[in-house]
Amino acid sequence: MTVEMKDLIWIADAEQQYNRSREWFLKQIKLRKLHKTKIEGDRKAYLLRSEVEQLLQPRILDI
Repeated sequence: MTVEMKDLIWIADAEQQYNRSREWFLKQIKLRKLHKTKIEGDRKAYLLRSEVEQLLQPRILDI
């Protein structure tokens, strides 16, 4: 899978931008709804911005 650099967002920046806690992001990673990645030579954990935005989209539930 090829990932563009502009699609990566540092998890700390994602917390602020999307107004979610680190615990929420870590839970979504554990549930395999988000994928965590690293850049070689960088210690930071990054998320795919497109996955975060897709996960945060409102959903209509059939009742």
